[in-house]
Amino acid sequence: MVTNITILRFCFVFYTADDMTDNDMIDFEDDRILPMAREWVAKRVTHVSYEDAERFFYFIDKYTTIVIGGQRAMDKFYKDNRNKTLFDKITASDIAYSVLVYESYVEVWKEDIQRSRACKTAKERKEFPMTEVLKYHVKRGTRIPLFQDGWTKEGREYYQQLCNKFRILLTSTGLMTVLLMHWKTFVKKYHKKSYYRLQQDLDGDVDEIENDCGDDDCIVSLPGELDEGISDDESESGSNKRRRLVPV
Repeated sequence: MVTNITILRFCFVFYTADDMTDNDMIDFEDDRILPMAREWVAKRVTHVSYEDAERFFYFIDKYTTIVIGGQRAMDKFYKDNRNKTLFDKITASDIAYSVLVYESYVEVWKEDIQRSRACKTAKERKEFPMTEVLKYHVKRGTRIPLFQDGWTKEGREYYQQLCNKFRILLTSTGLMTVLLMHWKTFVKKYHKKSYYRLQQDLDGDVDEIENDCGDDDCIVSLPGELDEGISDDESESGSNKRRRLVPV
């Protein structure tokens, strides 16, 4: 019996550890992720500071990239597309999906972290009061009918709204020109090894790009998709791929 923990949840736990930067860098206010970036769209902003852009970059670099295959997929993309950036890879629906999952899960994840820190035994974990529920999805453990994904009507409508907002952002020429300029600074700051190896590669000195993280291909499960009964071989081959919401 194998139970796979979603990679998004793992990364949330990892980046919110005491010695990580997630608590300072993540742009999460009033139960909404990336509120500042959404304001850029609403106010038709064409110029943002690096400090404001950095928080937007941080989320898509740490979480949205997981939705599109993780570090390994991005390494391959950069190797095959020498002069392109993350923004040539991700779509509005990718960002929207990562936002939807994060907002739906975040309070449950926090409660899971509290339980793991407070409980030392299986009995204590079982007796720990779990009160948080998924915001846009049916309760954890709910049996989901075949060919359904468990997202609520509110969640689906919200996802469509997010797709529209981030589609406008990614197609705003003036804003994206500024963001791409800031992205170079972000890469130098957070991906130094990859940046310098990539520069060498562009000069023809290196055949492969070395990255900072050796993550395997990511498999992101939706809440309620229990993996009991999946063999190790099936898990490793990625048979339990996420079910993506498709914009109508």
